[in-house]
Amino acid sequence: MRPKHRQAAALLPVLVVALVVVLVRPAWASGVSKTYKHAQLAFQLSYPPDWNALPDEEGITIIGPQPAGVPLPPYVSVKASSRGSGAPAPLEQFAKTVITDLEHTPQNFRLISSTPVKLGTSEGWLLDHTEGITETYYVIRLLAYGRKNTYIVKAATMAKSSAEERAALRKVLLTFRPD
Repeated sequence: MRPKHRQAAALLPVLVVALVVVLVRPAWASGVSKTYKHAQLAFQLSYPPDWNALPDEEGITIIGPQPAGVPLPPYVSVKASSRGSGAPAPLEQFAKTVITDLEHTPQNFRLISSTPVKLGTSEGWLLDHTEGITETYYVIRLLAYGRKNTYIVKAATMAKSSAEERAALRKVLLTFRPD
């Protein structure tokens, strides 16, 4: 075999593996393309094209495809509640209250991080944590205020999911925009 042919033959397995990785890559890994707008609750959220949006009176749940053998597909759930009149508590205080509430549940809550984030022109607070009784889930909660509503946006997947899937969930979550 000539040297050029040997080099090409040596590269063939690498190219096949790269092609398989690209072909089996889930849609959430390629980006966000659909946008859901809830006029009454005054928010919007973008998500991958192969996810399903299930709106309800409190918000929306967006469910990703369920891989074989996985008990819970990745999902993002937006819940809004009216704040009523008066100024809301600072986001950091709201986050501490949510953390305290989660620590007092039987869900084996373990905080990973708690950080402020920008949501376009609004602000939010991200809580990364794990929770679960029989299975362990990786959860990101986004806390935000709109003009009239308080929002808790929860994204979850299995704790053993890939770093790429966790990053994709975070990407979807950070497309959330309150009124």
